Amino acid sequence: MPRSESEEYCKDAFEQFLCNVLHLNDFKIEEGEDPPDYWLLHKGKRYVVEVTQIFDSIADGSKMIPRLAYFDREKRLAGDIEQEARAEGCLRGRHYIVFKGGYPRYDPKRDKRQIVDGAIQYIRENATKENAGERILFRDGRARIVISKSANDEDYVVTGIMGVKGGWQVDLVKEVGKFLNKAVSKKQAKLKSISKSCDGVFLLVQNRHVSVESVDNTELLSCLSALTKGVIDGVFLIQTDRQVLKLVNSITLNTSYDNSKDT
Repeated sequence: MPRSESEEYCKDAFEQFLCNVLHLNDFKIEEGEDPPDYWLLHKGKRYVVEVTQIFDSIADGSKMIPRLAYFDREKRLAGDIEQEARAEGCLRGRHYIVFKGGYPRYDPKRDKRQIVDGAIQYIRENATKENAGERILFRDGRARIVISKSANDEDYVVTGIMGVKGGWQVDLVKEVGKFLNKAVSKKQAKLKSISKSCDGVFLLVQNRHVSVESVDNTELLSCLSALTKGVIDGVFLIQTDRQVLKLVNSITLNTSYDNSKDT
């Protein structure tokens, strides 16, 4: 059966990981019968390769969109502001576009010009200052977009999201751990029967949760209570740049390679 874009993306990233990190060249990945998504064939053994995703959604007007997609929109906004400021020649120092009090709803076509113009004016006015206080560029109820400046040693504009409790995504590890445990538990149940007729089970988790990028994988592993019982032997997090992070793996595929170095 045709594979989804996510499944193909994770399979390709895992193949690269096996070749470039574990230095395997005598393996093959074939489509499975769902379950599993794929079979990894290596030295006469068969391993299950199952794919899943973690993501969370936020309200954007009347619809829900993945938080990662929303965050990508905000990075593009910061990039557009930086590009215009550089073109004008007024960009001096570190500037931060921060979303406070939640996720402000704005129309990229209708409201973006107002936000960019306000940011450029702020950058221009504070070009010679070492730092400058916050200024609100857009407001949506309690949620608002603000700009600030912290130093003059580097010239750039970046973005971030500040939670409604006033801190950088409170209890981040617990939040991400909750999504990971849910994904792992669901696959544990699905693969219970097939695990008895294979040599091991690998779970590839595509990261579509914006917060995961800033969480240490050791901290994530401490949250994986779902692995204390079950059939999954290895969990790998597939990042947006195809980087593969090993969260846990009890299977040694290459006996000449130090498995503890896997990243």
